[in-house]
Amino acid sequence: MIYTFDSLKNEIKNKLSQLYDWGQTLYFGAYERIIDILAYTGSLLSYLAEFYYRESKWETAQKRSSLVTMAKLLGYTPYRKNGAQGYLLCSADNNFNDAYEYTGENVTIPRWTEFSDENNNVTVYTTQQYTYQTGYTGNLLLHVKEGIVKKYIYQAKGIINEKIYIYSDSIDNTEIEISIVDSNENLISYVNITNNLYLINDPSNYYCTIKNSKDYDYIIITFGDDIHTKKLNQNNYIKVTYAETKGKDGNIYTLNYITKCNNILYDSKGNISNLYFKNIDAIIGGADIEDFDSIKNNAPNLFQTGMLLSSKENWESLLNSIYYVNKSVVYAYEELGQTLQTNENNIVYVACVSNTGENLTNAQKNDVLQQYINPKKSLTDTVVFQPIEKIYLKFVINAKISNLPILIMQNNIRKKLYDTYNVFTVDFQKNIYQSNFYKIIDNVDNIIYHQSEIWYLEKDIDYLVTNQKIKVSYTEDETAIKENQHYIIPNTFEIWIKRKINGEWQTPLQIGYDDNNFILGMNGHTIQNGYITYTTNIYSFTIQNIVNDIDHSIYGIPNPSENDPLGYILYIAYQCKDGNNEQTQSIRLPYYYQITDIDTDFIFTDLIY
Repeated sequence: MIYTFDSLKNEIKNKLSQLYDWGQTLYFGAYERIIDILAYTGSLLSYLAEFYYRESKWETAQKRSSLVTMAKLLGYTPYRKNGAQGYLLCSADNNFNDAYEYTGENVTIPRWTEFSDENNNVTVYTTQQYTYQTGYTGNLLLHVKEGIVKKYIYQAKGIINEKIYIYSDSIDNTEIEISIVDSNENLISYVNITNNLYLINDPSNYYCTIKNSKDYDYIIITFGDDIHTKKLNQNNYIKVTYAETKGKDGNIYTLNYITKCNNILYDSKGNISNLYFKNIDAIIGGADIEDFDSIKNNAPNLFQTGMLLSSKENWESLLNSIYYVNKSVVYAYEELGQTLQTNENNIVYVACVSNTGENLTNAQKNDVLQQYINPKKSLTDTVVFQPIEKIYLKFVINAKISNLPILIMQNNIRKKLYDTYNVFTVDFQKNIYQSNFYKIIDNVDNIIYHQSEIWYLEKDIDYLVTNQKIKVSYTEDETAIKENQHYIIPNTFEIWIKRKINGEWQTPLQIGYDDNNFILGMNGHTIQNGYITYTTNIYSFTIQNIVNDIDHSIYGIPNPSENDPLGYILYIAYQCKDGNNEQTQSIRLPYYYQITDIDTDFIFTDLIY
């Protein structure tokens, strides 16, 4: 029987009609209402029972809070909001000269010191205390995270396992400091933060645990019981220092953006110091609370690994669970097909795509090692971070279409290809063969037929290149297997420029091509010393127009930031074949750390009805 209102009501009537005493009175109005109440209540109880049963099973649960509760049994704690992290340079020299020697008095930069841009749009803070010492040469490196520093003062009642509740869904759990202070907030004692109070036998010192509510709207701080750890005394003042973060919205991509210290810093003689600060790298990796799909994937994967790094799958499961890692690949030296040297036996190569689609920053790499890898890896393993290499794609599509306007069809084609081949969608070392991308384009609505080509595209090329090798080069020097070799197809090498003028990106323009080993200029651009060796995939060229733009007044700077009104990006495009002169309409990635991505400006379409 289906436990709905109608089915329950019919079943009740059917059963009661079989009873002699109910035979004559069953359908009177008052009894009808009583039966309605029973059926309605029963249907709600049935729904509630079904709901609780469904949410009690990992496979069938549909609410995030259910997974949060069950994840504890797997030893997994879903993360809450986390702030972006990176580094600031600190110096008394406003030019940040690497050879500058500081001659002033020692300056202490406490943990939780705040910095921001000039307009206070984004705030970051130091995660530990630093000292800028007399005689220090170069720039001091400060590790920072995005967030606004908060404090909460609590007066204890002195009860066993006393709890403090702090209500916010934006607390960064990785950066919390708890201390016992006096009424003037002078430090008396730090409180140790642990995962489990009952596994500690130290009743002389203060400990606490920090747990999240099921919906992550608040945190619960629990103190000791005077048996396993010291409990709070009545009228103790507890100071909780933490940061509220913007999560993924707090990422900072612009360099030299954070330049202002929001706190007054003093030297060892009590004088106000005059230091300079700036970020030399992006401060990124911010993340919102872990979502349903991520918990469902990460918790069982990490549980199955035993939380130890003993296999490729274990390594990648751990790395992929880190809130600022989108995906990862782990491999050993012998998997590269190279000769194995004795000192390379225990090298583990790691490449990660961050949740911004780029390489991990130095701050993130250090965090991965210290917080995640080192506690679980073998002592003999050495980790080497391999930067990801993006191979962009250029498409040339000639198609006959029907019904829809050409502009809409162009956007539909671009979206389909982007959704399929962007860095967040594809796996590392994912080859794209002609049948693959043809099928993708075939499946775009209103395409009758098409002829399409795919090209390798490399981004961020210098205007002066000497003996550079294409990224996917894999010649007979690397492998004797002809099917695996990658050679440039003669007369397919191209140079492209995409310019930013008055803050607006322009349509890409081809400015160079190869003609039997020589690279020549076009569209008003002069190429000097342009040459390709097809047997080695090595190329050289100089774009004379950019060389002549000494003051950058015409072309601007390469890879401009969002705030730069003038700039450019250079690309090279080419097609490849294998050692058998085949596989010409494919994208093959020979290295583990390579992955495809899409710049939709390089999806060229010629559509007709």
